Parts: sequence; structure tokens; C-alpha cells
Amino acid sequence: MIQFGFESEFIGRLPVTAIFEHLSQEDLFQILKTPNNPIILGKKFDFAAYGIDIKFDAKALRILAENAFDENTGARGLVSAIEKALLDFEKKLPSTSVKILPVTPAVIEDSTQTLAAMTEALPGAAAMESYEKLCLEEKEYILRYIEANCKNLSIRYNFTLTMPRINNVAALYCSRIMDIGSAIKKIKSFYDEIKIIELNFLKNFDINIVLEEEAIAFLIEQVINNEIMFDRIYTRLESDFRMGLNLIREKTGKNRFFITKKALSDPESFINTLVKNELKDLPPA
Repeated sequence: MIQFGFESEFIGRLPVTAIFEHLSQEDLFQILKTPNNPIILGKKFDFAAYGIDIKFDAKALRILAENAFDENTGARGLVSAIEKALLDFEKKLPSTSVKILPVTPAVIEDSTQTLAAMTEALPGAAAMESYEKLCLEEKEYILRYIEANCKNLSIRYNFTLTMPRINNVAALYCSRIMDIGSAIKKIKSFYDEIKIIELNFLKNFDINIVLEEEAIAFLIEQVINNEIMFDRIYTRLESDFRMGLNLIREKTGKNRFFITKKALSDPESFINTLVKNELKDLPPA
């Protein structure tokens, strides 16, 4: 018996322990499909070292599983099958300007022709279309996977996986190279840091802002997409909300405010409406 090098909860609801010689072709495919599979993650790291982002088509993974099954060496055959399939690409693409590699059945079955087509243009239209399609499919698969394992993952990482949080985890997983557990830990750390930002806002300005769940997810999404650096969130909140909220606090004594996703998207409109509503019943000065 042998225990694979990843956690048992991550292969659906089946145990990971298996006997090499009894692995079926479907078993090998499921191993490749597992988000924490070290073979695929390792190959992503290999290509990332050359600045190339690689995505795998499920049909291509089935072919790789079939090739590994034919070797009759169990899970070890997966490493051999993937190395053989991608060797030419790993040798030749780093010397080109190609930055994406969608691993489709054509890549496995006719590497010579596919490699030539990919390097004729930068990138080829077909390659870009395949890559974008695989990006969407990967995210959809990861979303379904986390939802299916939501209860166990929430308990394991002490982080309740609501739908906005699941979306954040899936987005981070698909935009970086990491396993599911690492992605959850990172998103959890972002949420913890945003709570510290709220506390600092209260400490520095006597204004208690409460970022709603979808607002936090929106900020984290922007961090993942490199639209804002995490350490700039506090400065942004101060710039967008402090003056308006301070005015309300001084006029009404109210100092607790809920910040929505809509407020983050259009802070000026949010503040104008809030000031109007909060101050409308005050007697003239």
C-alpha cells in the first residue's frame, strides 16, 4: 500500500490510499484532475519559471491517464506520460516569446505540428482561444470542487467558506500556482488583515466602518487581479470615506457605518447619499 503525497479529502470523497498495480485508467485521470495533484502543480511551476502559463484540458488529461495506464506502472506512470508529452514544449518555448500553453489533445497527439503552429504567431489565435477557454473551465471546476468539499475545508482551515469567499479562493488558485489549502489560507489572511484595517480606522478616526462580506470579497478580488496592492486598501478607504463619515459623526454623533460593495465601486455617490439622508432631519445651524 502507498499513500500519495496529498491530502485524502482532496480526491472527491474517496480515500487516496491505493495499490499501484490496481489503479484503473479512471483512477489515474481522477488523480490528474485533483486540484492538489503535485504532478500538475509541479509542471505549472516548471513552465512558470520561463514565464509561461500552462492550462490543461480535461480531454488531454484523459489521454495522459491512458498513456500512463499503458505503461502499467501505476501513479508513477503519470509523471513519465506528462514529461514525454511536454518535453519538446519545455525545451523550445522558453526561447520564444510565447507566454501561454493550453494543453489540448492536439498537444499530446501531435506535438510537432502544434508546437510549430504556436510559434508562428504571438500567440496564435487558436492557442489564445484555447487558453482562455481552459481558464474559464478551470475556474468553474475549482468552484464546483470547493463547493462539494466546503464543509470539510471550512472545518480544516477554520474559515467558513461562504460563496464570496469560495469565489475568492477559486480566483486566487487559478491566477497563481498553489494548492487549494494554500489558497484558502491566503484568502483567510486577507480577511483577517481587513478586520485589522477596520480596527485601525476606528482607532485613528473614531469611525467604526464595517465592510460587508461582498465588499471584502470585492477588495480581495481587486488584489488578486493586481488592480490594487493590499497595503493600499487602508489609504483608499481613508481617501474615499473619512471626510464624509467624519462630517456625519460630528453632526449626529453616529460613528458606525456599513460599507457595501456598491459603496466601494462608487464612494462619492455613497457618501453624498449618506450625508443627505443622515443630515436631512437636523435643525438649521
